[in-house]
Amino acid sequence: MIDTVSLYLSGRNGINFDMNLSEFNSSVNKTGQVNNYSNNFTLSAKDKRNIYIKYDVNRCYNIITFSVPKLLYGSSLENVKVTDKDALMNILSGRLNGILDGDFNNWQVSRLDITKNIEVKNSIPGYITALKKAYDINQGRYNFTNVKDESLTINNNSRRFVIYDKVKEQIANKELSRNKSKEYGNILRLEVQHKKARAINTSFKRKYTFEELFTEENFKDFSDFQLKFFEKFYCNSGQYEMFIQDVAIADLIFSQYNKRDLAKNFLAKKYLNKNEYDISELKDILSLHYSRQGVNKALKQINILAKLGTETVADVLEEIRFKLVA
Repeated sequence: MIDTVSLYLSGRNGINFDMNLSEFNSSVNKTGQVNNYSNNFTLSAKDKRNIYIKYDVNRCYNIITFSVPKLLYGSSLENVKVTDKDALMNILSGRLNGILDGDFNNWQVSRLDITKNIEVKNSIPGYITALKKAYDINQGRYNFTNVKDESLTINNNSRRFVIYDKVKEQIANKELSRNKSKEYGNILRLEVQHKKARAINTSFKRKYTFEELFTEENFKDFSDFQLKFFEKFYCNSGQYEMFIQDVAIADLIFSQYNKRDLAKNFLAKKYLNKNEYDISELKDILSLHYSRQGVNKALKQINILAKLGTETVADVLEEIRFKLVA
């Protein structure tokens, strides 16, 4: 439900928190004065799970950034649970012991990435293509970016919505082997990034301490937020119904016939769905060009096409929406 977070505390080292500056790299200005101290801390030499810390000397604040599921599970393919808070705090405090000591539970959340890993039935490129076509272009306040069949990004000044193939990303980042990836199937990632505290406040009309994130009520708020904007971007668009219905029809026809017949049968199916044909009239027309056996065979195929997809619609958006609600 959450992934990358940043924890913020205003104050000075030695007063509001204790920081061992010898563990950090320093950045200095032209006069030789230190501007900030920063460093990345992995859990171990072999375990590359990362905690980034920066102390801004001039503006007097400290900030810690990390991926919640990676610290907990070693991978962001797992969805974080409310009950994970204590285990997470033990990992964070244990690793930073002697480096940075503070009451992290009460630090303010200044970045919050809300996420959902959705296991879908089919390969991810098909979902990205469908979502691209179904996007409501009337959302004028948002920028829309598509990287082929790999990812979609919808953003404004407050938030960044990203939809992509999470397994493929983990492989590319060398955080998951190809053999291990087979255990996860097709994972469509929905991610909403709030990179500043005021963006979090814009979305949820409140501020959070780290401890406050881990409640059933707030996890429900995060889930509702994702659903609200998924519906805003996709479920209010007239293109949504039309395109996804056509995707379903094409998939169903392809499962019954070979690729060579797909275009012809797709167009026939679209016409048949309008119920603008008379089977007896069609039989009379075809009999001028077919034998009786040929007419019966053609009518049988048309009858199959007419019935195809009337009971089961492979609706990409409904599949995603259902799992956002679940």
